[in-house]
Amino acid sequence: MSDAAIKWKALESNPEVFTEFSRKLGLPENWVVGDIFGLDEELLAFVPQPCLAVLLVIPCTTKTADKGDSELAKKVFYMKQPDELGNACGTIALFHAFANHADELGLKEGAFRAWLEKMKDLTPEQRGDALNTHDDLNDLHNSSAVQGATEVKIEGVEHHFVCFTSVEGVLYELDGRKSGPVCHGEIQEPSMLHAAARTIREVYIAPNPDICEFAMM
Repeated sequence: MSDAAIKWKALESNPEVFTEFSRKLGLPENWVVGDIFGLDEELLAFVPQPCLAVLLVIPCTTKTADKGDSELAKKVFYMKQPDELGNACGTIALFHAFANHADELGLKEGAFRAWLEKMKDLTPEQRGDALNTHDDLNDLHNSSAVQGATEVKIEGVEHHFVCFTSVEGVLYELDGRKSGPVCHGEIQEPSMLHAAARTIREVYIAPNPDICEFAMM
């Protein structure tokens, strides 16, 4: 059992858990994390708008090409997930969503907002290291990890979180395990949600036809 996995426990892919965690990070009451029940048009219609980000939960064994570009980290907020961050991928995905829309969300002052302010001039690697040494954010993460309906996993975690969001009309995939942000081009669809759904189908579902355990929030 690794020290990193103990320090950063796995978050359950549960909208209620993520919403409660988000409140601790400063998310106002007029925003929530909700389920996305599928990629079809009729199911996407149930998602309240505006939707600023999509958190994709996939099996760790899912195969995708690493098309990350470290230079894009100059255009969007991006952080790496070093081994020391253990099972923090859910928190990193959420941080990617919040950091790229902090003003639009109206995030309140607190531990996350203060941490984010200090991250502006750091590299993606330095941001990952800075999160790992931030005791307050670590405590908030772990207090949320134990709120789920399932037993908290330390080892053998089977799923990984990835964030899709838009910055200046361009769709980005933000995964702390990749070389950098992945640019999926200008959004031509009616919304970021629709563009993310198309990209998830093309990049994750089509190349992995046997994938059946995925979720979105």
